[in-house]
Amino acid sequence: MKKRNRFLLILIVWCITVAPCATICMSHTNIVYAAEVKLNKTTTSMYIGNTMKLTLKNSTKKVKWSSNDPDVATVSKNGIVTAIAKGNTVIKATYGKKNYSCKVKVNNPTISKKQL
Repeated sequence: MKKRNRFLLILIVWCITVAPCATICMSHTNIVYAAEVKLNKTTTSMYIGNTMKLTLKNSTKKVKWSSNDPDVATVSKNGIVTAIAKGNTVIKATYGKKNYSCKVKVNNPTISKKQL
């Protein structure tokens, strides 16, 4: 009986003194979520000879760029895509263990009758 009373007394004191502090401390904890990493474009069309820049938004580490078909479009280490020949390719950005891709369609430049 003595042990039980002593336990109840300790439990009551703890509930009065410690529990409110723990609740207050936990309520002021801020959770910060990392910004989502994503490619600025997932599809694009270009004309032969044109360039454009792809960027991986919210990335903090180095990005590795590659082209599935460098005969159609190339990509520099900085994400600059250059259209080489008519066709389709995929530009891939590797960031850590994840891959992000942009489908690129390269067209021949067209000249209208007004431009002639």
